[in-house]
Order: sequence, then structure tokens, then C-alpha cells
Amino acid sequence: MMILGISKTIHILDFCKN
Repeated sequence: MMILGISKTIHILDFCKN
């Protein structure tokens, strides 16, 4: 669960950067 949460956060941050 924790890994999935971190992955989602990273994806959101990457989306914001782009």
C-alpha cells in the first residue's frame, strides 16, 4: 500500500512539473 501511495505521489509531481 505504501509503495502504491508513493508511486501515485511521484506521478502527480511529475504531471505538475510538465
